[in-house]
This record gives sequence, structure tokens and C-alpha cells, in this order.
Amino acid sequence: MQYENFKARVILLNPETGEAIAEVDPYTTPYALIFPDGKNLIQVINEIELTPGPQGLQGPPGEQGIQGPQGQQGIQGEKGDPFRIAKIYSSIRAMEADFTNPEVWFGQFVLIEADVNDPDNSKIFIKGNEGFEFVADLSGPQGLQGPPGEQGIQGPQGGQGERGPQGLQGPPGNAGLQGLPGKDGAKGDAGPPGERGVAGPQGPQGATGPQGPQGTPGVAADAIKFGTAYAIAANISLFFKKM
Repeated sequence: MQYENFKARVILLNPETGEAIAEVDPYTTPYALIFPDGKNLIQVINEIELTPGPQGLQGPPGEQGIQGPQGQQGIQGEKGDPFRIAKIYSSIRAMEADFTNPEVWFGQFVLIEADVNDPDNSKIFIKGNEGFEFVADLSGPQGLQGPPGEQGIQGPQGGQGERGPQGLQGPPGNAGLQGLPGKDGAKGDAGPPGERGVAGPQGPQGATGPQGPQGTPGVAADAIKFGTAYAIAANISLFFKKM
């Protein structure tokens, strides 16, 4: 066994007080420590079969060293595939449900395109062997509201649309105010006479009228001829009753 595989720390102590006097590196100065048989520490270590002890606790990380010089540029690699989105999903749930889709190859990118208020919107995933792995979020913070744009030029008037279906009958409205009376119309033709009405009751007897004028003298009764008596010239007596 060569001593280069081991490290040793030698501290010289004061035999009376036990305080450390000096520390010696036996590898750079192997003759700083000589044993009674005349051998130095390196010779003794090479003769002993050392068994490594348990690994100690890891120490704190050291400070970063100075950056080394830039290495030579390597050989240019093969041209890779251009970046493209193989498929767009509306949600992560829809993406995970489509994992076995053969149209999306392993190593291809997919995008979540949802509502702008959805936290998963604009997230990019890559298809791995076990599932989709998150890559990046392309959605930035929402910008400020911009000023309203100018009024656009009014377009030409569209053509007359088709007549819509008849609407439902509305409820009757309130009665309006009575209008002014109209002018009298022309007099119509006289109608046909009506049927004779029922005779009314006899009225009371009227007062006696004034006496009428004297009538012309009458013919003597003997000169009046009546009926067949005239042919035989028979005398007929007439009697009159005053009503």
C-alpha cells in the first residue's frame, strides 16, 4: 500500500501542558517524525495495512473558485428539430386524458390555451415516458388598459332583412277619450208606411157645434120615386129619423 492514498496529520504537543506546539506535514517533511527503530512516518505507514474508517460528515461547501479559461469550441452538432407546439389543449385535465394519443410523440411540446384568468393558461409541457412534464409559463402579467380607439368609419347600410314571424297578440289597451260629435249627415229617403195600428178607445163626446147654414129646400115627398114603385108610379111614404 502506497502512502499517497492516505492523509496524516501530525501535531507536536508539549509533554507537560499538552498544548500544541506545531503542526507538521509528514508527506512534505517525512523526517520530521523519527520512530525509535529509525523509521520515519512514511515508512511506518507503508508497512501497516490500514483499514479506512467510516466516512465522516460532509463539510460545508467551499467558496467558488476562479473561473477557468474558456475552452475550445466543440464540433457543431446535428441540426435539431425546430420548436413547435404539437397540440393545444383547453385544460391540464384534457391534456393528461390524451396522454396515449399517438399523434403527440415523446419529446414534443403541448400548450394549454384557456381563459386569460385561468392560472394554467399559456403553460407549456413536454411529453415524457411517464407523463407530461411542465416546462415554462409563457403568460406574463396583464398589461394596463389601453385608451379607447377612434370611431371607425360607418359601413354601408345592409339590405332589408326578411320579415319576421307575426308577434303574439298584445293585451287590449285602455279606452280612448270620446271624440267630438260629427256633422249631420244628408237626409235619407222616406221609408215605407208602417202597418195600421190598433184602434184606440173612443174618445169623449165633443161639444155641440154651431148651427150650420140653411140648406136648399127639398123636393116634395110625393114626387120621389123609388125602386120598382117608380115604374108603376106608386106613392111611397118615407120616414126620416134625426140622429
